[in-house]
Amino acid sequence: MAEQIIIKNCDRIYFTILRPASVYDPGDRDFLIYFKLVKLGISTALFKRKQLLSIIFVEDLIKAIKLTINNNKAFNETFFVSVGKIYQPTDLAISFQKVMKIKKMKILKILSRTF
Repeated sequence: MAEQIIIKNCDRIYFTILRPASVYDPGDRDFLIYFKLVKLGISTALFKRKQLLSIIFVEDLIKAIKLTINNNKAFNETFFVSVGKIYQPTDLAISFQKVMKIKKMKILKILSRTF
């Protein structure tokens, strides 16, 4: 809704809209839980619907913001900002597993009626 207001009312000034994916950083509490589970060798998978994740590290989002400031190619444009890949939670866990050098991982299957 805010985007629509900006687009509709900002005909005399330049703007750039950035739509970041899920942002994570070293102190991120939401991702911290996930990292702790991976460290224990556990990954979660929600069933009932396919869950997809798009992420970006906070430092990469800052770089994207800096690239758009005073950049006439970004004026009056909207950008989706992410690492450029869509993950399933288990794929993300496997990537974390490799980086964290965890040898074995179990997938905890959660059946949810709300999804």
